[in-house]
Amino acid sequence: MEKIDTLAKKIGDCTDRLIYILGGGGLLLSVALCASNILSWWFLGRRIAISDEIALIGLVWASYVGMGLLFRNNGHCVMDFVVKILPPRWQVVLRIFTDLCILVIAGVAVYYSWALAVKSFTKKLVLTKIPYFYCDICVTVGYGHLLLLVIVDMIRNIYKLTHWDTAGEEGTV
Repeated sequence: MEKIDTLAKKIGDCTDRLIYILGGGGLLLSVALCASNILSWWFLGRRIAISDEIALIGLVWASYVGMGLLFRNNGHCVMDFVVKILPPRWQVVLRIFTDLCILVIAGVAVYYSWALAVKSFTKKLVLTKIPYFYCDICVTVGYGHLLLLVIVDMIRNIYKLTHWDTAGEEGTV
């Protein structure tokens, strides 16, 4: 299990760096373009037409690729009071069930978002003429990252559950 944890941590850290760059870059781009658009309106009396389209792409990238980071750091929305009333072993079972549900949803989302992204390569944004593909592919990247993290989490939790008796009462493997 230690080798699996080490490998999972290395893969997670590597993908997290890429996700931080993509999501953080998208968020910075969005904020910078919105701010420049406001300043342009205040000082020049006119807006930069293409900045809204590009800012939207940056915001969409930040939103979708960030969901995997939230999952990995347990920063997503959960109902802790329901989980905490369960015995520790059942908490792991509930986590496996949750992972299974997320796995199915993320798998479907990756499949259909990829199909959407491929079809949208010929459609262009109105002002910038950037293909919609670059906006739509972020859904595939975000759910693909989440899919990878859920698979690793599920493997760890199944291992923890199957080796519960050897790991002690809390199941700390």
